[in-house]
Amino acid sequence: MTKDITKGKNKKAIDAEITSTVFDDFEKFEFFFVTYWKQIIYLCVAIILGVAAVGSYMAWQKIAANNAAGVFADAQKPVTGKDNAPDYKAMAEKILLAIKQYPSEPATLGARLRLARIYIHDKSFDKAFEQYKILAASKLPEEMRWRICLDEAYALELCGKPEQAIAKFVEGSSDPFSPEDFRCEANFGAGRLYLQNGDKANAEKYLTKAVNAKMTVSDMQQPESGIIFWQTQAKFTLNRMNTPVQAGAPAAPAAKAPAAKTAPKK
Repeated sequence: MTKDITKGKNKKAIDAEITSTVFDDFEKFEFFFVTYWKQIIYLCVAIILGVAAVGSYMAWQKIAANNAAGVFADAQKPVTGKDNAPDYKAMAEKILLAIKQYPSEPATLGARLRLARIYIHDKSFDKAFEQYKILAASKLPEEMRWRICLDEAYALELCGKPEQAIAKFVEGSSDPFSPEDFRCEANFGAGRLYLQNGDKANAEKYLTKAVNAKMTVSDMQQPESGIIFWQTQAKFTLNRMNTPVQAGAPAAPAAKAPAAKTAPKK
């Protein structure tokens, strides 16, 4: 019985202490609020305005990005002139206008790559290389950087600079971080140009690298896989190179440079 009474007294003392602590804290908070109520209101207003400003900016960015995407998509549509022939000049002007309108949008990178290809089709190689230079100085996705390396190699070949084109293909083939299909294409390009230049040793070296490209199960299951395509081209070129030419047989035609694959969309 005594223990129960003692226990009851201890509980009352604890409850009283808790109550006293709560009221003390409340009085302290009340004093703080009364003293600094203006500052508290200003802070709350600033937080609300800040959240509203961030939300408005994000919404504006989204609207601007959607508008830019529409402008760049329209700018990159083919334009035809007389006899339905591609009007490369008109296409280039549309893309340049879109880039000028939205110079900081991510879509600008893909537009510049498209612009460089248009210049190549129009044989305006200096303008194409200028776009590659701008892209090289930009912050690019790695996949786009790898594609640009090979596109630039084809452009150098087309404008009559095979040695520089070979160097670009070799650069692409030696990048250990690029996907296997990019390296396979680069090895084939280097081997093909070495063969055209009469350097059979290096031609065989790089064509063999292309043939020996490692394929994943997914690559094997896709007939249109890039690796399979470039491997097939490399095997055919190697076989023609190593097959003795019979007397009176026509000489094998020079291999035509394959068209560069379209860069993947981001």
